[in-house]
Amino acid sequence: MWRKGNTNWVMPGPEVDPITYEVANRTLSDQYPVPRIIHQTWKISEVPEKWQAAQQSCRNLHPDWEYRLWTDSDAEEFIQQHYPHLLASFKSYPYNIERADAIRYLILHHHGGIYIDLDIVCLRSLEFLRAYEFIMPQTMPVGFSNDFLVGTKGHPFLAKLVSSLPRWNLRLGSKYPTVMFSTGPMFVTLQATFFRSRKSLSVLPFSLYGKYTTKAVDPLLRHLYGSSWHSSDARSVLWIIKHPVVLGGLLSLLVLGTLALAVRHRVKQHWSQRQFPQGSRRAQIIALAESFKLT
Repeated sequence: MWRKGNTNWVMPGPEVDPITYEVANRTLSDQYPVPRIIHQTWKISEVPEKWQAAQQSCRNLHPDWEYRLWTDSDAEEFIQQHYPHLLASFKSYPYNIERADAIRYLILHHHGGIYIDLDIVCLRSLEFLRAYEFIMPQTMPVGFSNDFLVGTKGHPFLAKLVSSLPRWNLRLGSKYPTVMFSTGPMFVTLQATFFRSRKSLSVLPFSLYGKYTTKAVDPLLRHLYGSSWHSSDARSVLWIIKHPVVLGGLLSLLVLGTLALAVRHRVKQHWSQRQFPQGSRRAQIIALAESFKLT
């Protein structure tokens, strides 16, 4: 897992401490903070045949765990019941994969447990991961992935992801960058970068994640690479990510843009709450601005 205090936090390197995957003692593991729930999502209740074996592998290794497959209709009903203030933003996403990303954060925040993409095969018991408050996988070329997440109910980082979703509901010209930065791995990576309580976060290294390495002796997972949402502009985004100067410039623009929107909202809120005598010069200016929808 991630070694606490490591300064190279956003891009963990090979110095990440490995952990053993020995199944924890049942008596002790009953005290672990993460509940025994596996969450997966799909459009409908019938999973495509190509992923059924992967789905079953995770269920077979955890026969006494609760299992929940969330469909699109389940997701909307869940948000309506527990996060109604996010429903409009959720429905406004231009791509279905954004809704698939967002619902996993909401589900884990509300219930806790382990989220697993359908194209991931479970090779070992995940019981011992329940000892960690929050886990996300290290990914390439930078940051963290969101295809496998472990979290306690109401974890502060999950709360940050949930609260940040409306502000990061972006349109970046094409599908790949829009998804990556609005709800996907770069969204998670940026929120982790801004997160203050990093000691509660752990990172699953490549050796256990079972990806981006040929040296994994006993990985926990195997990936079928079944993602279908990647489009031709992925190469452009990956080129940007591999060039730190360009990436830094784009991230700076995103951060500055977000701050500018926050400041604009705060200023607007401040002036809207102030009372001025009717007919005063300031009241006239505000009324004029309102007529042009400038405030």
